[in-house]
Amino acid sequence: MTTAQAKKYLGIPEETTTFDEDIATYIPVVEATARAITGSLFLLQVNGTLTAGSKELAVSTVYSQTRILYGGSVSKSGEGYAYGDPGAKMKKLHEVLTAGMQITGDGIPAGTFIERVQTFNGDNTAYLSAEATATCDVEAYTDIPVMYLSAIAHGVWWMIGQQKTAIGDTSWTSRTVGPVSESRSASEMKLDGQYGMPVWFVKTFPRVYHG
Repeated sequence: MTTAQAKKYLGIPEETTTFDEDIATYIPVVEATARAITGSLFLLQVNGTLTAGSKELAVSTVYSQTRILYGGSVSKSGEGYAYGDPGAKMKKLHEVLTAGMQITGDGIPAGTFIERVQTFNGDNTAYLSAEATATCDVEAYTDIPVMYLSAIAHGVWWMIGQQKTAIGDTSWTSRTVGPVSESRSASEMKLDGQYGMPVWFVKTFPRVYHG
């Protein structure tokens, strides 16, 4: 997320720059917290083919950081994930990629996300929110879906608010920091002991349990 994106979600006018430095400071912190909460669930490598001027990404394989999720075996060494896992497709493409996932890679414009995934009649296409700028084979990477960006922006704003209100203070139900107002119940503002963020933030994201 960029500072400009965060300001849009928070309703801060573009010309208001008072909090830009603070927003930029906390964005990576809050994004990292969201990834920790989700167990990097949305961090996937998507291999496929792009065509310039088209929104279609023909997907060949999808990997998590530990194993193959979709597609056939790839006989080369990867970094941090197991290329060459044996066997055929383990999951259907629409079970692995979901609409809204942010996606980056060569030939993919900044700010692009997956609009839909099509698997009818053996199709293996992810449709992107923007047209590809190049015709090429691509190793693309997905990240937290766009539907969670508003929560991340407000998590950033919560952190900025802690500069003016003591951490752990649950006595307030509404407060204003600059042009943005936050209203929370005392119970929602209790901190989660594992992630150091308010409970409302932690409960926003899907959890991954290991056991």
